[in-house]
Amino acid sequence: ENTRLLDEDSWSEREKKAIWYRRERSKSLKRFVSSLDELKNLCSTESRVGPDTFSQIWK
Repeated sequence: ENTRLLDEDSWSEREKKAIWYRRERSKSLKRFVSSLDELKNLCSTESRVGPDTFSQIWK
């Protein structure tokens, strides 16, 4: 059973998808969090936040 975990070829498509999805989700969550931090920094440094501020962050 343990060797099965190491051998990705034996994984079913569903398992691969689930793992990929989990990996992608955690990646985008980290990006989102860092964008929020960036926004917070901008808000504290600039008194006025324009629409272009958001487009800078969410690119």
